Amino acid sequence: MNKLKGPVLVTGGTGFIGTHLIDKLLELELEVVSFSLPSEPVPEHWGDRVKVVRGDICDASAVNAVMQGVGTVFHLAAALTGGDYDSHWRITVEGSRHVFEAALKEGTKVIHCSSITVYGEQIAQGVCHDGLQQGQQYHGPYSRAKMAQEKLALEYRDNKGLPLVVIRPANVYGVGSSWVNMMAEVIAADMMFIIGDGEGDGGFVHASNLSDAFILAASKPEALGEIFTVADGFGITWKQYFNNLAALQGKAPLPHIPLDAALHEAQQHEDLESLVAPDPEAAITLEGLSMVGHSNRYDSSKIKKMLGWAPQVSYETAFAQIKESLTN
Repeated sequence: MNKLKGPVLVTGGTGFIGTHLIDKLLELELEVVSFSLPSEPVPEHWGDRVKVVRGDICDASAVNAVMQGVGTVFHLAAALTGGDYDSHWRITVEGSRHVFEAALKEGTKVIHCSSITVYGEQIAQGVCHDGLQQGQQYHGPYSRAKMAQEKLALEYRDNKGLPLVVIRPANVYGVGSSWVNMMAEVIAADMMFIIGDGEGDGGFVHASNLSDAFILAASKPEALGEIFTVADGFGITWKQYFNNLAALQGKAPLPHIPLDAALHEAQQHEDLESLVAPDPEAAITLEGLSMVGHSNRYDSSKIKKMLGWAPQVSYETAFAQIKESLTN
């Protein structure tokens, strides 16, 4: 592996993916800076090995300051699930503009964390791969903003010469993820259903495997300018995953609900065309259904062939870790 250009900045470094990535970067003995919101806790095991700068990507002056002298930035910060369309746009799109502008000034390589949600309606139609253009249909505030964010990143690459690599992660899981903690809470409350027959692929990637992909993308010169989709592989269905989580909590296999019924319920609480975000009390959202209501098939052959990436943490190992975290 070629040496990664430092110092290294991780926006959203104290988030779920960011903490996994920084742990890997520390193993490489790199100088690491985490740009994090004031409210986010810092992992104790980092000690004084990570410089934590508190700030917000929506503040251009704060971004400019933290980016000074940075060789590589892993741009992970974005609005997550929940919130309205305006807040997602302000944070994810306009906040990213600040990062890209600062990177241009500093000559910083950007490893941009996009999302498989940019495939839009294509997720339900077949196998999604890096060569596909973005989909035409967003499914909520998050996917709309992530689509625009990636388009903005590619505009900076194509029109302004930004040194950029785009990573499109699949559904990121592992101890502490929303796919674990949030789903476990819903299952514990007996409010979880499997959509349809549940036999569609879950399209997962473990956070540790994703972090390896980020580092390879930053280290290998041939990655520059490329887009990579990163998923562990096929075979873990939604039914298997959610019932595995249920079993860890002593629950019986989960009940099923037809996709049409779930769609009808979600449509009562939001309006995509009018940019009306889901009711916070809604049991299910169109964004969520765009994932769990369909088979998520993502082809990662490009990053495997070009960069030599391969998932190291298996589903079995991951679930042993999840079991320990949920039962202790």
